[in-house]
Amino acid sequence: MQTGSISSALEGVGAKLLRQVDLGGGLTIAQWRNFANSRLSYRDPGHHTVSLYLDGTVRRMDGGQMGIGSSGALCLLPADGDSAWHVLRDVYFCHIYISQGRFQRLAGEVFDRDSRTLTLPDLSFFSDGFIADIINGAILPNDWSESANRLLLAQAADLILLEVLRKNGPVRSSSLVLQGGLSPHVLKRIIQLIDADLAGDLSLDRLAAEAGLSSYHFARMFKLTTGQTPHRFVHERRLAVAYEIVRAGKVSITEVAAACGFSTPAHFAASFKAKFGTSPSAIRV
Repeated sequence: MQTGSISSALEGVGAKLLRQVDLGGGLTIAQWRNFANSRLSYRDPGHHTVSLYLDGTVRRMDGGQMGIGSSGALCLLPADGDSAWHVLRDVYFCHIYISQGRFQRLAGEVFDRDSRTLTLPDLSFFSDGFIADIINGAILPNDWSESANRLLLAQAADLILLEVLRKNGPVRSSSLVLQGGLSPHVLKRIIQLIDADLAGDLSLDRLAAEAGLSSYHFARMFKLTTGQTPHRFVHERRLAVAYEIVRAGKVSITEVAAACGFSTPAHFAASFKAKFGTSPSAIRV
């Protein structure tokens, strides 16, 4: 996903990109630091942005949205919006970038208005404990470079966008009620895909595409069917397969970790012990 002028504007004033992950399907998460006395503006970035300030102080300078925000403040920046900012004290913040396509798909599926008429509201320095808790509890603490976390991050970002739309968007709730869950043959196909590519990028969008559903509806229907989120299911599947390989004792722990989708042997060992209460080497036959 191309994050357009948001990243360009920040880089142009010397802001430091601390980490970033492209989750695919028009969704990117970034964590930044910008420095005191920095001034910047965004114009028609082409993607929507949800922002949470983690520390520091910033002033918004453009006409209709003047104000000062600090730690805990949220901002919504629409894809076609213009804004100007002045950093008063070094700021740390998390950005969630959402493409027009992803926004329109989710808005159209969850709400009963033509998604082409919808846009993210332009709001600065408001509080929302639920959204802040998701960012602080599910997004920031996780290792973004770990492929096993991509499902969790994507689900968290979609949940944030849904909450933003419900509370602030120019939409009304859809009367559609989700019925049932995944059909047996669709669930079987999803599990076969997971088992066939445990070391691959099992993203939410990829699994949803296999089911022929949007990522939002797939996540809900998958949990309704299995009792687990896609992220948890994939994680448990990787550990179950890894357990059997380790017990067979034919390959190294490093090879098992790589084959089952863990980025490092250390991450694999920690996950294994958390699940089974012992280290991988302790169960070798």
